[in-house]
Amino acid sequence: MKYLIIFYLFFSNFLISQDKKEIPPAFQICKLVPENLKSKCFEESIQEHINENLIYPNLANEMALQSIVSVFFEIDSLGNVKNIKAKSNLVGVEFSDVNALSNANKLFEDAASEIISKLPKMVPGTINGSKTSFPFQVSITYRLKSQFDPEKIYDIDSVFFPPLIKGCETAKESKKCFKEKIQIYFENNLKKNRKKSETNDEVIVFIELVIGLNNDIVDYSIIGPELFRKQLEKLIKRIPIDQPALVSNRPVNFLYSLSVKIK
Repeated sequence: MKYLIIFYLFFSNFLISQDKKEIPPAFQICKLVPENLKSKCFEESIQEHINENLIYPNLANEMALQSIVSVFFEIDSLGNVKNIKAKSNLVGVEFSDVNALSNANKLFEDAASEIISKLPKMVPGTINGSKTSFPFQVSITYRLKSQFDPEKIYDIDSVFFPPLIKGCETAKESKKCFKEKIQIYFENNLKKNRKKSETNDEVIVFIELVIGLNNDIVDYSIIGPELFRKQLEKLIKRIPIDQPALVSNRPVNFLYSLSVKIK
């Protein structure tokens, strides 16, 4: 699975004052670069290093996990990398199990730490002419590239989560809750309008819905007595949906069919 890389770099303590002159560490390739371009050279060099060494963790890839990892490290007085510490923050996913969350974060923390550990030996930084350690923070974003066709339509068995309908916000079994709530929604509201019918026979109507990426009804079909069509069209437009269906934490078009008995 392909992915995108977003990179941010933050320097700390690179200040020049009247009584303290700091010259930050530099890649060997940046030694001959003019002073006003050294910072840019450093950023471009570390960006290139990350691009060349970034490998998306296999298990995280398979689970469609994404993360922003902050890596803290030092370039010591010899120009070597030391004291690497990484902190991962998963994006767009929640774990109820603390150990599972920790293991998922560790996948990215280990991968990001390995990238930084491979940095080449640098020209040490100095303060007032004396070589010393300099702290850095690098943020690396692991983001999967979308492989979804925005026009593709998924059924309830193909999605990770169905559209979020009112009443299912805290449900553990989201698909079961969706089926129950949408069935109750139509049956209860159509019962209220049943008095408009002149027959006492049981009536069955078939409804097919397509719920779009913006949790709106983008298409529908109704099979049943014409008597109930206008009522159903109004109800379909008012279905209390708060979020679209999700596949790998991405919104998708969702197809759902149901039959409603009107007694």
